[in-house]
Amino acid sequence: MNLPPEVIQQDRELDEHIQTTRAALCELRWHWTLDPGGPRMPITDYARQVGQTHGWVQECAYGWDMIVRGLKPADDLADAQKLANMSQDRATATDAVAKAEGISVSRAKDGRKDDVKRVREAMNDYAERHPESTPEDRADVARRTAHNISTSRKLERDNREKLLRSQPHLLTELLGEAAKAREALIKMRSLAKDADPSLLPAEGLDRVDNALQEVARLTSDARSLLGLTQWDTAGLS
Repeated sequence: MNLPPEVIQQDRELDEHIQTTRAALCELRWHWTLDPGGPRMPITDYARQVGQTHGWVQECAYGWDMIVRGLKPADDLADAQKLANMSQDRATATDAVAKAEGISVSRAKDGRKDDVKRVREAMNDYAERHPESTPEDRADVARRTAHNISTSRKLERDNREKLLRSQPHLLTELLGEAAKAREALIKMRSLAKDADPSLLPAEGLDRVDNALQEVARLTSDARSLLGLTQWDTAGLS
């Protein structure tokens, strides 16, 4: 089903209207609260008088402030608003991850939390080793770290695709992963053999049992995906 041309046009006009209205609202709130040449009213007072939450007014005002200061282009207002709600280091790290991955700040904030954490750790480590560092220095560290993380992920993805197309390497990898799982279970069996179950709380044993059941499910899934639907237990003890 294709949309009528007038619906497409209407959608585009309404979307453009929303963007224009958002910018005007943020600029208005910025002018009355943060603009150096403006009234400089406290955000709390502004929010109370217009009947909005402090957080929503602050998000708009500080988001527009980032654009005024050249930290974000005007067409990135939505991202600027998200960043405005974060601490400076968190905002820098999240923005770096978003740019490295080519995604929005919202997606980086919600879907790349581990990446953001790693970037922040790199920034903090750099700051500890260089107490004289500036925010710009830490931003450079954030950009480099986010770029390296993104590049490594792409390489891993490419290598995995190549692996899946290589019969001998794929077989070796499967056997290797199975061997690691087998060794871990042998070690666990040895501990279980010599352990005194009475030393473990009931809830602890339940957690162990749940973990073993998950291992069994994963094993069953792997066998099924490889077409190994029949269990051969001959010789097992």
